[in-house]
Amino acid sequence: MANDWQPIETAPKDGEWVLLFSPDSIEPQSFVGQWRDDDNPWGGSWWSDYPDAAYPIDSDPSHWMPLPPSPNQAEGVDDTAWAT
Repeated sequence: MANDWQPIETAPKDGEWVLLFSPDSIEPQSFVGQWRDDDNPWGGSWWSDYPDAAYPIDSDPSHWMPLPPSPNQAEGVDDTAWAT
């Protein structure tokens, strides 16, 4: 099934937002993030964004899955303009 957790090696690295799972943090956690390799002297890394800050994720995710559509998208309303 396309919405099952998948190995991180198969995750998109084109800036698409995905749901990530990391077992390596103090407590295992899931979060929304994206792969970025722009302006990063250490090479690409996973990032998470909040309205006032963007930061690299400090633990390596092991799995990912696509984000579900928002309620607006399910009703046919495009609410993705903010993400571009």
